[in-house]
Amino acid sequence: MKSNFSKGMLMTALITGTVLCSSAAAFAEELQEYTLDQMVVTATRTEKRDVEVPATTNVITEQEIKNRGYVSVFDALEQTVGIQSYSYTGGEGDNGSSTGRTYIRGLDKGTLVLLNGAPINLNNYNSTAGIPISAVEKIEVVKGSNSVLYGSEAMGGVINIITKKAGKINNSIKAVAGNYKKGYEVASSGDKYILSFSRDYYKKFENSSINYKGFDTDRRAYTKNNLFASVNLSKDFTLNYMHTETKNTGMTYLNPDGSMNKTSYSYNDERDNVALLYNNEQDKLKSNLSFNRRRIDGKQYKPNGQVLRSGSSSNIILYTINYDINNDLNLTDKATLLTGVTAIKEHYEEIANRSNAISRDSLAAYFSWNQKYDDKFSTNIGVWINSCRRSNA
Repeated sequence: MKSNFSKGMLMTALITGTVLCSSAAAFAEELQEYTLDQMVVTATRTEKRDVEVPATTNVITEQEIKNRGYVSVFDALEQTVGIQSYSYTGGEGDNGSSTGRTYIRGLDKGTLVLLNGAPINLNNYNSTAGIPISAVEKIEVVKGSNSVLYGSEAMGGVINIITKKAGKINNSIKAVAGNYKKGYEVASSGDKYILSFSRDYYKKFENSSINYKGFDTDRRAYTKNNLFASVNLSKDFTLNYMHTETKNTGMTYLNPDGSMNKTSYSYNDERDNVALLYNNEQDKLKSNLSFNRRRIDGKQYKPNGQVLRSGSSSNIILYTINYDINNDLNLTDKATLLTGVTAIKEHYEEIANRSNAISRDSLAAYFSWNQKYDDKFSTNIGVWINSCRRSNA
């Protein structure tokens, strides 16, 4: 929460600078450079000043991303205080079903990640690998439980990645080259769309673990392709699509002489996310329909040269269908009531044995009442009512 003292100091500095340069125009320009109370939407599902929301909220702005040289959303998040991360390859990398992810305040499998308000978690694990940092307008990080508005996946907090709005015509080509990684990104935006494609090549990482239980390990060379698109269908409707494809991650276990020590593994991983977003600002009505899918294909390589499918947990298909609708109602000039409904279908199955599958259907209603008493004091009361049904194939 921001203090009156800090704001007063900032205004004093600005006004003093104006007096010294004796220019009213310069004073106006200085004021425009500062946002004393940023607007945030994630903590309460409604747009409010950050000093008015009942949760600790950090905002990573587009300018901050540029100034600090963040190369990915994962990079920006793991540099944020209160966020921890797992990674199994370069950057935010997965190793089969061992999933790279971020989590808030030490609560693993308790951080919900949203893309423009639509959830992208799968099996309660999040991934931001397919979101190009060049398309990000800001990232809102809400620390602390937000389950009353988002469900049990938000026990640790919520991360909402908000992408830039279409409208500015721009085309760009970027390339990166280093000892371990090289790649490129091609991006284009117009009055109704944003489009980005990138391909990264990761070199073999030799001796990633030396003399671990009697053997060394090499991480395999692999490639990653990302496609991101956002299209404004109308004033109120936006369609987002994201595809990530990673090929040949994994490790090789070696003896000191370079021969294979034991069974090694490699994985191909595909993720798809599509979301239809509706935002009627006049009626304060929002909804989203999203589909998230992941497929992992794993192989194991025996020392005798035999190649087999790897274990069942690394040959799987996951998907989630999520629908949410909410409306923010003005009861009085100082009281609002947010009401919403969320429906979720989750599915998990093994590729080699499709009959070994499980699904879960959830339906929830949520309510949040906000009462404002004056500029410094307000109360929020929320309720989340949820029912689940689980079924086996």
